[in-house]
Amino acid sequence: MGRMSRYKKIKSCDPFYKGPKKESKATSAKSLAKKEKLGEQGMPRAAKDLMKRQLVMKKTAVKKRTVRKQKKTAQSEMKKFQRIPGESKKEYFNRIDQEATQEVAEALKASRKMRDARKKHLKDRKEKMKEKKRLSQENASFDLTKDNVRFGDVVMQPPSITAKPRKAAEANKGSKALLLHSLIPQNTKDTNVQNRTPDNSGIPKTKKRKHMSALEQEKADKEREHAIMAYRMIRKQRLQEKEEIV
Repeated sequence: MGRMSRYKKIKSCDPFYKGPKKESKATSAKSLAKKEKLGEQGMPRAAKDLMKRQLVMKKTAVKKRTVRKQKKTAQSEMKKFQRIPGESKKEYFNRIDQEATQEVAEALKASRKMRDARKKHLKDRKEKMKEKKRLSQENASFDLTKDNVRFGDVVMQPPSITAKPRKAAEANKGSKALLLHSLIPQNTKDTNVQNRTPDNSGIPKTKKRKHMSALEQEKADKEREHAIMAYRMIRKQRLQEKEEIV
């Protein structure tokens, strides 16, 4: 019997073999793993235990210190309110009052900081509300000057100017012709002018009633009644015109 084909193949250990070598791969992977482990070098268990103990000891030391401080403060506070030997009742009560007032003052100081912050917050809030109100008022005044033109509105004439221009000349008081003047007779107007006395400024002023004579007072009363009647007539005419329009 001849040799089997699988045994005829060239082995990887043969110097003429050119394929991949299994043994070399395995050895390289093992060597890399060993190198990595040597680089890490984990902490020993004894060292870990030692560090844990040190942390526990530190915590216990801090706790003991806080307990000692609390005990000392409590003892000192208790001593404050204990009666000293040889101290009278009056002195003892006075000392307790002083200690109590001091403690209250310290507590108030601590709360005052919070109160100041609260006051500042309220002040800022008030200023914001004022600013908001002012802006809303400005917006409202701007809305009043705006014309709300509806759909289908038609303008038959230009707008009438009711406001006085800024650089317009000021008219003298009493120079404007009133509607009542047309209804009052001319002779009454002349008497009014006669009753007026010129002032230093040159503008005539009406006489006071106490400085008038009896005849002048009677004339002034008649003129007053006539003016009232004329005013009533004008009001009546205007009301009638409005009713007719409606």
